[in-house]
Amino acid sequence: MPDRDDIPRIFYSEYTELPFAKCIDCECDLFESETVYTVVKHIVGKETVFEMAICMSCAMKMREQYSEETSRNIQAYIETKLREKLLARIQALEESDQEESELEEEEEFTVEDGLAACSFCGADRASTHRYEMVGLFQENELLLDSGQGISFSSPMMLCQECNSEVGKLISKQTRDTWDRFIEEHFDGPPGIEIDGPKVEPLLF
Repeated sequence: MPDRDDIPRIFYSEYTELPFAKCIDCECDLFESETVYTVVKHIVGKETVFEMAICMSCAMKMREQYSEETSRNIQAYIETKLREKLLARIQALEESDQEESELEEEEEFTVEDGLAACSFCGADRASTHRYEMVGLFQENELLLDSGQGISFSSPMMLCQECNSEVGKLISKQTRDTWDRFIEEHFDGPPGIEIDGPKVEPLLF
């Protein structure tokens, strides 16, 4: 089971300066009925240019609208990145001459651990100008999960380069579905700023 922690300030809405209270789609109360939801934020420099919270029910409905081509491509991409992550962890264990259980006892996963580097390529957040942050929450708590090398962590960070790679895997059908979603819920398309990132329909 993931550890729990209070919602970190970094995952507050920049608009309200408070934790997200409603799902962007169905507007359900995120602090009731053990609701599990995702918060997605896109950062340029130190400025949040796009943010939303979406409950898992709405996220799954959105994913069901993806084309079969997109679903296959994204699944294959994620499996490749997870395999690379697992191999890197195995190599680290071999080089450390320690058992995995010993490493787990020594390391306590934190919010900063999850956001320190891109979960796909390992790019350092401190040197990344544009990136995405994603966290999984239940009611008013962040679900802390290191992934232990076999899944992605919560929270996690995705650099713009990897975000762009994902964009190349998305079909026109899926892109149109995502664009309609954005038009219905936001004043303008994400990434409309000159220096803004292109938001891809993956991590929510």
